[in-house]
Amino acid sequence: MTGGIADYMSGSSDPAAASEAGSAMAFGSQHAFMFALIVGVIGFVISLFIRRVKVEGGARPTSMH
Repeated sequence: MTGGIADYMSGSSDPAAASEAGSAMAFGSQHAFMFALIVGVIGFVISLFIRRVKVEGGARPTSMH
């Protein structure tokens, strides 16, 4: 997120302005959420290829109650 803030502030006309700091934080947060989205999509796609293991015979799970 810090990299996004630095990128935004380098192009700002007045980096000390409070309104610019808020916009920079939103810009940096957008990068963090985009990274999380990419990681989530990759994890979902990988989960589609996980095979289920069939357990034959034996004990059944008991209720926790």
